[in-house]
Amino acid sequence: MVRLGHYLRELRENLGLMQKTVANKLGISNKVLSNYEKDVRIPDLQTFASICKFYNVSADTLLNLDINSKNNIEILSEEDKKVLTYYKRLADENKEFIIGQMIGLYKEQRNNTTYQKPNPIDSLINSSNIEIREELENYKNQLINEDKHNTQQSVNKKKA
Repeated sequence: MVRLGHYLRELRENLGLMQKTVANKLGISNKVLSNYEKDVRIPDLQTFASICKFYNVSADTLLNLDINSKNNIEILSEEDKKVLTYYKRLADENKEFIIGQMIGLYKEQRNNTTYQKPNPIDSLINSSNIEIREELENYKNQLINEDKHNTQQSVNKKKA
């Protein structure tokens, strides 16, 4: 049976977070969190609720009481873990924006059988900041020119 401390440490490590970072977010000392992760101490109810909220897991899951849930962290791919790590670091308004973007992309992908992966540079070029748009447009043109140059060199080598 997986103990609470082991699961807490696994959650933190899989999100790529340091003990100090998590302890600060929870309003506890690094030593207290370390003791929780080593199963030396058990968090009080208020801290336990904060831990559940921070990791976005139910109390049942955290206590391994959720029968239908395998160890949720273990079923996440490395890519999923990376996404979650960066998502957790965003401000709430940015999280809402990202969720909206994901929903929009999913709907577009689902409804369009000829879905084309969006070009991140193109989406940034459409941003409202003129300086950023100009810089990205220049960068995009530079990439296109480099690609044309490399293609031409390849053709010239084949002719020789």
